Amino acid sequence: MFSLWGVKCPLQVLEQREAERGDRNIGTAKYQYDRVHAHGLYDGEVDMSVLFIDECVETIMEALEQERLPRAFSQLRQKFVTDGSSS
Repeated sequence: MFSLWGVKCPLQVLEQREAERGDRNIGTAKYQYDRVHAHGLYDGEVDMSVLFIDECVETIMEALEQERLPRAFSQLRQKFVTDGSSS
């Protein structure tokens, strides 16, 4: 089974990073922000504005090692698939 994790960051931080990188289309972060997490259902979440990438990976790996049964994908499947075909 797969585990679904939300890797999040406040919009203001994303926009700042987008501008600082210099190789991004300005406005993409704002456009995608609400769309990316619209379903709102995760087995866990990490915040990239307060954790470094290594800390995020460690948090996720520790949770996976605890063998908690992932449920987000099954719940999303029930929400979006009614009769065996996607809606």
